[in-house]
Amino acid sequence: MKMSKRTKALAISENVKRHVAQRDSINGIPCCVWCGKPGQPWCHIMKRSQGGMGIETNIVTLCPDCHRKFDDSTERPKIMQF
Repeated sequence: MKMSKRTKALAISENVKRHVAQRDSINGIPCCVWCGKPGQPWCHIMKRSQGGMGIETNIVTLCPDCHRKFDDSTERPKIMQF
């Protein structure tokens, strides 16, 4: 199945994941930029639903707890100060 241009632009490529993991790592381990726990570099800063692209400058590493807070709570502005 072929992806639409929009779907492709919003997706996070393996290359972007690798670069963000390296950027957000401590001693080679990708870590949450907010709390420092191990995490995965797959959080869109600008939500995909709002057109957030899958590019390095829009992706950040967050642990599952901080990712949930980032997406589903009023703490998003506070977390954005990383």
